[in-house]
Amino acid sequence: MSVIPTSAPKTPQLIPVALISLKLQDPISVLKNDAYSHAINLVNIKDGTISTVPNDLGLELEVSGIQGIDHITANTEVGVNRLDCKIYGKTPGGNGVYVHYYGLIKATPEIGAVLGNKAKVADFDDEYITSTPVISFADSVEDKYKWVLRESIIGKGRFIRDDTHLYVQYYLYVLKW
Repeated sequence: MSVIPTSAPKTPQLIPVALISLKLQDPISVLKNDAYSHAINLVNIKDGTISTVPNDLGLELEVSGIQGIDHITANTEVGVNRLDCKIYGKTPGGNGVYVHYYGLIKATPEIGAVLGNKAKVADFDDEYITSTPVISFADSVEDKYKWVLRESIIGKGRFIRDDTHLYVQYYLYVLKW
């Protein structure tokens, strides 16, 4: 018997279940090192929500009053930003929620246009922004949200802006086999 598989497992289905929308403050430059093509920026999250996207699984997730911070490490040589975001909010029942995600932003002309305030929005499919959220709750969280603790979740994001603020939005997907 060989321990090497003869085929890959079935590809999981991605089911959209929620949308994160975060209002951002302007980034704060912490460090820049041109010799190593390296920079670190902090982005404060002023406000945000997580809202349910209607889905066939009947899964719900509602969080409001989100605040937090994203540590963004840029490698300017290859055009990649690594995210390390921590956000905090409350469910409608007043229970605490903590979301921590790592992610990746690949520089694209569409992202550059929105970040540079030359465009208001780019389509989700035109931007390469990902996240892998891990969500924790207070002990007394509503039962209907506890599904989050048993699932793998990934996010597909985009930047968007209004007349005064930059936002990042992520569709959250559950992986199902």
